[in-house]
Amino acid sequence: MKKIRIVVAVLVLLGIFLVIYKKIDENKKQDVYQGYLEATKIKISSQASGTITSFPVKEGDTISKNKIIAIIEGDKLQTKR
Repeated sequence: MKKIRIVVAVLVLLGIFLVIYKKIDENKKQDVYQGYLEATKIKISSQASGTITSFPVKEGDTISKNKIIAIIEGDKLQTKR
C-alpha cells in the first residue's frame, strides 16, 4: 500500500512538472511574420515653399535617399543651411 502511494505521488508531481514546463515553453515562443508592406499613403514635406514644376518619378518607381522626386520653383526661394 505504501508503494502505491509513492507511485501516485510521483505521477502527480510529474504531471504538475509537465504542465508548468509546457506553460513556460509557450511563453518563450514568438510569432514571426514574413511578407511585403505596401504603403498607400505617405507624407512628403519640403523645407522650401513654391510650385512643383516637374515630378520625375512615376507610381511604382523605387526611390532612394537623395534621389530628386520633385522640382520646386518659387519667386523668392530661400533655403537655410
